[in-house]
Amino acid sequence: MYTAAILTVSDRSFRGERPDEAGPLAASLLEGAGYRVIETALVPDEQPDIEAALIRLADEVRAALVVTTGGTGFSPRDVTPEATAAVCPRMVPGIPETICCRFNPGGVFQISNDIMDNPGDAKYGMTTEQIFDAFKILKEKGAKYFGIHAFLASNTVTNEYYPMLA
Repeated sequence: MYTAAILTVSDRSFRGERPDEAGPLAASLLEGAGYRVIETALVPDEQPDIEAALIRLADEVRAALVVTTGGTGFSPRDVTPEATAAVCPRMVPGIPETICCRFNPGGVFQISNDIMDNPGDAKYGMTTEQIFDAFKILKEKGAKYFGIHAFLASNTVTNEYYPMLA
């Protein structure tokens, strides 16, 4: 189970003028997704406070995931993005360098069964033309390495088809 920490950034909640509703909601959503929330914290909209809290939650509390809420608007005091950028050693915007796409060759698989064993029956995956277009677009957006997950058989009841695919 992965661990998570939540950092709420809010002047009013920090001063006790308004309850923090976003932090508990984030905790509930993360716990529902299987995370163990190991700490929640509340700081004012001050960049040094936000930076210190992010570093503490990552380095001392050792949360695998730190979620921030608040301080992301456009007023001069909303500095959560700037504080986050200041403490992150490496930013990863946009498309990842390595990405895998699902390819569906279509057609009929010779050892299919009645459960849906034919690629042509599947709703998901790209055609040959689509996968080439997708790789071109992804490369233009920064992806460097590509993998393909191919749908050849699904929901089989035995493993007898493995040697036929080799």
